[in-house]
Amino acid sequence: MELIYQFFGLGHFFSTPVWNYLHASSDKPFLWMGITLLALSFLVTIAFYYWPINHPKFCNWWAWLVTALCCGALNLIVGWCMASHYLVRLNNKADALTGGRLSNPDTKFTAGDAFEVGFENMVLGILFFALFSLALNWWSRNAKYAPFRK
Repeated sequence: MELIYQFFGLGHFFSTPVWNYLHASSDKPFLWMGITLLALSFLVTIAFYYWPINHPKFCNWWAWLVTALCCGALNLIVGWCMASHYLVRLNNKADALTGGRLSNPDTKFTAGDAFEVGFENMVLGILFFALFSLALNWWSRNAKYAPFRK
């Protein structure tokens, strides 16, 4: 799954130490973030085009855009929470090894580092929502032409 992040060139959007740690982690955080990214984007697309959001009032481009932003927000939260989990665990491990005294305090990861991972997850979530929309909109009864007009 980390190939998804590398393919779109967003893998190095956040800082190199964060990328190196998440890439080398034995827990495979990119696998779980990628699976939830694809699952959330797919489920939001299904919700928009088929059920429960599928309504004639929501067959406009603005409703599609709001749904895409909601999909992005969900993916931002998931990416931020998952990255926070892994980075906090690394900080705790570093504190335990050094007795709380790091030789370089700048090596500790912050909430901003986790937010960068979440932001990347948001961008990819919106992208995959758009791709799933192009693939799944043709069989919708009400929103067949959303976000594009006929």
